[in-house]
Amino acid sequence: MDSFRASLKIEHRDLLFSMHDDEMLDDGFERLQSLQDNDNPNFLAETINIFCTEMDRVLLQIDSHFERDVMDFSYMEIVVHNLKGSISSVGACKVLNSCVYLRDAIRNNDQDRSMRAFNRMKIEYYTIRSKFQTLLELESRMRDCQTTISNQSASRDS
Repeated sequence: MDSFRASLKIEHRDLLFSMHDDEMLDDGFERLQSLQDNDNPNFLAETINIFCTEMDRVLLQIDSHFERDVMDFSYMEIVVHNLKGSISSVGACKVLNSCVYLRDAIRNNDQDRSMRAFNRMKIEYYTIRSKFQTLLELESRMRDCQTTISNQSASRDS
């Protein structure tokens, strides 16, 4: 069981390394990770799940706004500004960069450029969402392994 847990830790570490190496994450993610502790072991998972749920909702909202004949650029700027804060809070820097491009296109009232920037942001988001899901699954499996090891150790001590 220890070797399995060790291999999960290596896989987890390698995934985080590749996400940093690919510049998907910045130091905002480390700050987020540092808030997780034994008193709140699911903090990271809960925060990422909230982020993804909110992103999915807002992306649908923006998508439907692009389908309108006339785009309300002022409204879109507010939505994208709020989205930028959420993205920044989880350290998703590629998504953040594409969000900044979207904001700039919206500020210039350029619907075609806005649509291209939005599509780019969706690609970046869906990529990191998939990596986040893998990361959280690995963390869950590592916790399960630790629980199993602790339970086995406790039963041997009894």
